[in-house]
Amino acid sequence: MSILGSHRMKAKKRALKKPHDPIHSSLKSEIVALFLFLTGAFYYLCILGYSPLDPSFFSSGSFQHITNLGGVIGAYLAGTFFFIFGGGAYFLGLYFIINSLLVFANKRSRPRFLDFIVFIVCTSFIAILLQMVFIDFTFGGQSINAGGTLGKLLASLGERFLGTWGVYLLVCFGAALTFVLATRLSVIDVLNTSSMALGKSLGTLSNNLYISLVRSHKGLMRYLAQRKLRSETSAQAKMKEQEFKAIKIERVKPEPPKYKPEVPQPKPELTLHQIEEMLNDQKIVEPRILERKDQKAKRPPNQMELQNMSEGYQLPQLSFLDYDTSQNVEIDEDSLKMSARILESKLKDFAIEGRVTEIHPGPIITMFEFQPAPGVKLSRISGLSDDLSMAMGGRSVRIVAPLPNKAAIGIEIPNHVRENVWLKDIIADERFQKNDSRLLLALGKSTEGIPYVANLQKMPHLLVAGSTGSGKSVSINTMITSILYKARPDEVRMILIDPKMIELQVYEGIPHLLLPVVTDPKKANLALKWAVREMERRYKLLSDVNVRNLSGYNKKIDAGDFKNKTPDPESNEEPIEHTGRLPYIVIVIDEFADLMMTCSKEVEESVCRL
Repeated sequence: MSILGSHRMKAKKRALKKPHDPIHSSLKSEIVALFLFLTGAFYYLCILGYSPLDPSFFSSGSFQHITNLGGVIGAYLAGTFFFIFGGGAYFLGLYFIINSLLVFANKRSRPRFLDFIVFIVCTSFIAILLQMVFIDFTFGGQSINAGGTLGKLLASLGERFLGTWGVYLLVCFGAALTFVLATRLSVIDVLNTSSMALGKSLGTLSNNLYISLVRSHKGLMRYLAQRKLRSETSAQAKMKEQEFKAIKIERVKPEPPKYKPEVPQPKPELTLHQIEEMLNDQKIVEPRILERKDQKAKRPPNQMELQNMSEGYQLPQLSFLDYDTSQNVEIDEDSLKMSARILESKLKDFAIEGRVTEIHPGPIITMFEFQPAPGVKLSRISGLSDDLSMAMGGRSVRIVAPLPNKAAIGIEIPNHVRENVWLKDIIADERFQKNDSRLLLALGKSTEGIPYVANLQKMPHLLVAGSTGSGKSVSINTMITSILYKARPDEVRMILIDPKMIELQVYEGIPHLLLPVVTDPKKANLALKWAVREMERRYKLLSDVNVRNLSGYNKKIDAGDFKNKTPDPESNEEPIEHTGRLPYIVIVIDEFADLMMTCSKEVEESVCRL
């Protein structure tokens, strides 16, 4: 009886259920679709407003300067998905947009949470594909993995076990499969719909094209008919005019007036010479052309007196270096002013007001200081380098915006005639002569023509790289020569390694060499190992007198402010003896890449130690 009663109660409950209301169900679907669409819109609002400087779970940023369009929530949401999926974060939002459109079109019921999980898997496949294709990309000045942390991890694991092409195949198949499962869209239906839409568009385009051709043909025929009618009318008018010319017409001459009215005379046209005179009479603010400091004295530079405390050694004379004053290029002020006017005119064509205030002529390039008018953005000027290059006759233009410590931008333009930069001119300059450093390098001249030097002691390592013919060998020879003109053999010693046996052989026999120029790669390894041992020995010497560099050590040696310590007899330490001043040791390696390829293991360890 109890079983029968329970069946009856269930039947009554089913009978009491309300009938299906299609209007109520449609309203629910629209609400769900609207919620999905708003969710997708807010998601893309956060993603498109992402900035690496905003705070998130994986970055520290200021809450006071959040630039994300979604606020704090948007910053954390965008930061999280960019960290995990990288560029795949743009793909994840399609889930909400696609489902909202499908629900609106009654193509499917409300989506399930499992579908969203499957779409996340699809996004992971997209992230792997982006990581393998692009590796990384720059966003907001920072480098970000193209596939995020997840894409980078899965891509590396996949390439290890499946290889590159295996991962590509798996990713494409997995992305297509998970996309179909998550959206429940048939690939065949999508292709059919797309082909039908494309065919319909092409049909509409062809019909419109046919109608346009017909209208054009009718218009052309109408134009030809009107032209023929006008030609016939003009022919008839000419015939009537000839008939009128055959008739003699006598005109009565009017009496001349007693007074002549003042007829305004047309103003005579101004000639080019008169216009130039008028312009010269006007007060035009010309840009100030700064005099190049290296052009003040055209005579050959003289060597200043240097302290020479070395017995039996004299620093090289400047007369050993070439210097040709006939190749000095005179500054053409008229040409520079004309270039300044062209720059101002070209910038004015792009609605950028301002004027050139100063001109800095240099040996290779000339820099024009352009002061923009108030309200002009620098970003507008920075993108006009190609247009300015075309206006200046195809010469490459470099824009420095803004100039340091100035309310102006710099426009650098190559000179028509380049001037040679002489090493003698730089070594004779007071910037080189009055500097106390014995490792001073003459590097050339600045854009303003001022000699430029650098202290190798403050670097202390230097790598010169460039393509063939770019001036690597010239720069190395210039640096070595600079040191030879500055230091005595007891102040600087050198180790020259030249595997190619071409560039550094000219320095064979100079007193600054610790050993002959090394050309054998195996001997180069021995020379570098000796340098490592010498470095360790010098560390002990510096530690013994409590100094941090060679200059401090040499000062203590000169002052005699040190004592030789007696080592403990029970220890195996060697006694430390301070025999005198320590010279700087400069190691120059030509063709370093070739040396690393020849004996990389031995040389790499020594170079890393040094």
